[in-house]
Amino acid sequence: MAPLFSNRFGSPHRVVKGDRLYLLFAGADPAAFSPAAYVVTTMTLGAFALIEYDDGSIGELGIATVAQASLTLDRSVQTLNSKDQARGSGTIVDALVTGNQAGIPRGALCTVLAVGAGTPQRVIGKGYTYNTHPVVMDEMGEWGPGGGNGYVRRVNLASTAVPAGGLVLAAVPTNAIWKDLTGSVRFLATATVGTRNVVFRFRDANGAQFMHNPIPTPIVNQSYRFTIGPGEVRGSVGLEPASSTDPQVPIPGIPLAELYDLFIDDTADIDVADTAVLEAQAMEWVSP
Repeated sequence: MAPLFSNRFGSPHRVVKGDRLYLLFAGADPAAFSPAAYVVTTMTLGAFALIEYDDGSIGELGIATVAQASLTLDRSVQTLNSKDQARGSGTIVDALVTGNQAGIPRGALCTVLAVGAGTPQRVIGKGYTYNTHPVVMDEMGEWGPGGGNGYVRRVNLASTAVPAGGLVLAAVPTNAIWKDLTGSVRFLATATVGTRNVVFRFRDANGAQFMHNPIPTPIVNQSYRFTIGPGEVRGSVGLEPASSTDPQVPIPGIPLAELYDLFIDDTADIDVADTAVLEAQAMEWVSP
């Protein structure tokens, strides 16, 4: 029988008897990171592969779409697989991620199409699946900022006491990358007498500190606000917002990998009831 599909002989992707189709994915919960006007709750996810067997017959391997409520979307890697198996040797002529991803921004959902017997063994396509862009066979996208924009997410911490030893204001989640963090951190001293020495640091996953700020010294009931943005951090004592003459240090121009964090401390340890508040936005990519 003559081949039905013109790319049969151009496709390097083969199946053998017993192979299944696999969809590996890692996604951030769109109900958590989206602004209220853009909350997505109707996403579905599945996959499909079309096979031309060596005897000339046509077959399919499919993963039925799964509703968002049944998907684990915490940036961890999850796996779905087809119930049916390849019935013999053949060539994959087409494959793609299926379902409804309307409203899902780029960078929020990593997907990998693969085939194998018992486990996903051979990747046939990978990349970010997002609104109007399902991953298809032979697409080999890379995770992170190298291939394009991610999605904007809120990074915040409500008013929290700064204990002796300091406070982690926010940490890059596991399987994520942050860039262009923008916002503000406010340190508020209590009525306890004493001069604080407030340090605000970026730290790597091993706790090594970098990008140090000038150390402000607020006293009784004074506040200090760091304004964070690409290229600089500004600070002011008792003045909000900061003026152009306030001390400045740049923030990291590099993407921040998982477990990097923002850290604040009063090294003078005047009062553990002093508080800090963070309100910011960052561009994030899921990156397992």
